[in-house]
Amino acid sequence: MDDTRYERAIELVNSQVFDGTSTILKGVSKEPPEAIVIRDNQRHRLDALSSGEKSLVQLVLRLGSHMTRNTILLIDEPEAHLHDQWKYRLYTQLKALAQENYPGLTVIVATHSPEIMTSFAIEVEEKNLRKGGFLIETPNEQARAETIKEEAERIYGNT
Repeated sequence: MDDTRYERAIELVNSQVFDGTSTILKGVSKEPPEAIVIRDNQRHRLDALSSGEKSLVQLVLRLGSHMTRNTILLIDEPEAHLHDQWKYRLYTQLKALAQENYPGLTVIVATHSPEIMTSFAIEVEEKNLRKGGFLIETPNEQARAETIKEEAERIYGNT
């Protein structure tokens, strides 16, 4: 990548994945070909990160290096392999990217997770964020959907 995508992708990883930590992605070395990760002033390989960190680094690095003015990001069940703290970071960072940094970014998430549905509650209006969604539910799940809606209203206020 001879344009600025490489630098933008590394900056995006550091701001979205490692913000508030002692870890940064410094770059990629050619010999040997590997990511240069610095944690507590020590150089580490990418495989020294937790599985959640690695998942988020891969997602954000690809997003940063391939994103254009109008990008559609499809994520199927992001909760499947992420620890709760990484799920929360993913939700908040995706919303922040779409709201503040990349207005042409469209994020489509397929999930079974009540936490994700609460985080992206369509009933809650948020600045610079247009949301929509569909719940596919059986009658037993209707009560669960009401609980999710009530929880979102409790957290975000009644809108």
